Amino acid sequence: MKAKPSLIHKIFYILGLIFGADLGYRVGMNYDSILLSIVLAIIGALIVSTFVGFIAIKVFGYKP
Repeated sequence: MKAKPSLIHKIFYILGLIFGADLGYRVGMNYDSILLSIVLAIIGALIVSTFVGFIAIKVFGYKP
């Protein structure tokens, strides 16, 4: 049986996406490159949201 993500899980995924995108964008802007900042924003958003999912599965026992 698959569990639906609760509202708290959804909020943390969205916050993880925003935080990762912001972090990647700031790192890219330190190198004065718009293209690099966009690429790093996408990669940062994916990495942080994956990390949030890992925490939800391993720590809180969420089963997707």
